[in-house]
Amino acid sequence: MTAGRDGRVYVTGSSLSDFATVAYRAATGARLWVTRYDGPGHGFDSATSLALSPGAATLFVTGRSGNGQAVSPDDYATAAYSARTGARRWVTRFHGAANSTDGARSVVVSPPGGRVFVTFVTGDQRGADPQNDYATAAYRAASGAWLWARRYNGPGQGDDVPAAVVASPAGGRVFVTGRSPGTDSADDFATLAYRS
Repeated sequence: MTAGRDGRVYVTGSSLSDFATVAYRAATGARLWVTRYDGPGHGFDSATSLALSPGAATLFVTGRSGNGQAVSPDDYATAAYSARTGARRWVTRFHGAANSTDGARSVVVSPPGGRVFVTFVTGDQRGADPQNDYATAAYRAASGAWLWARRYNGPGQGDDVPAAVVASPAGGRVFVTGRSPGTDSADDFATLAYRS
């Protein structure tokens, strides 16, 4: 859920196996619009995070989305909508090279508004026992065009699972945090910083 200076509250999640995003008037709770996203696999799509652009013009929603493949059933998907009407502006999807489940955890817009950052879990085939890594991707906010992606495999070589992403006030850095096994410990937390 997020609230904007436009007097609206936005909520996202899963409904009838699709992303479902709803805008309400903050003062009264009156519903303004509802929009849905059904991935190409027409399977289970679950939105996990949303973020509003600095000018409250665009709403970005991300989550896990079925692709219809038996081997690797889930990608992550990020969609951009008009915050005023709910009209979809673009959708981008990510399917990792390891053919495992990819699930987005958090999305943020840089304060200047030009970039969107998504942090997600993606599989890595390291021998017979594949593990998950943090991964973070940057997109152009206006078009959804891919800019860069980075992965993090912690020292414990186990399942690294990000929880949240934030951008610095000037937009020059992006920070990701989550859980990551150490070499001599169970789950620690690990926080990373990237140039945006």
